Amino acid sequence: MNLAERLADLRIDAELILLGKETTTAQMAADALGVPIDVVIKSILFQAKNGALALVVAPGTGRVDTKKLSQVTGIDGWRLAKPDVVLEVTGYPVGGTPPVGLKQKIRMIVDAKAAAIPEAYAGGGSHDVMLRINLSDIIRINEAQVHDVLA
Repeated sequence: MNLAERLADLRIDAELILLGKETTTAQMAADALGVPIDVVIKSILFQAKNGALALVVAPGTGRVDTKKLSQVTGIDGWRLAKPDVVLEVTGYPVGGTPPVGLKQKIRMIVDAKAAAIPEAYAGGGSHDVMLRINLSDIIRINEAQVHDVLA
């Protein structure tokens, strides 16, 4: 099932936007969409030394503090998941990972600053597609926790 089908199943107000150009960074996405970077979010998969996974949704300009992530999860040793792990677990490539419609259920943490954005643009499943979505839907659908996890 592709992301468009998953979005239809979820029955939420979201839109996939085909841009026809690479949007693998928040700045590239903001430029391509013609929106301020502060309405672009990113979905970042972290893997702990013990194999645990957590997907963090953060503002496009934010940097996740792995010490804060450890405090929130009670698990130490977080680092960015390798690209092959991201693809295997989420079903999507690094730089295009959406915050909904993932292949597996993954523990999700939405940073408090990202949660405060009513409507944002996120990875849309590939390097040239963006997803317009409400943060409240991301949190509800994924049963996500909201915490301050930025450096």
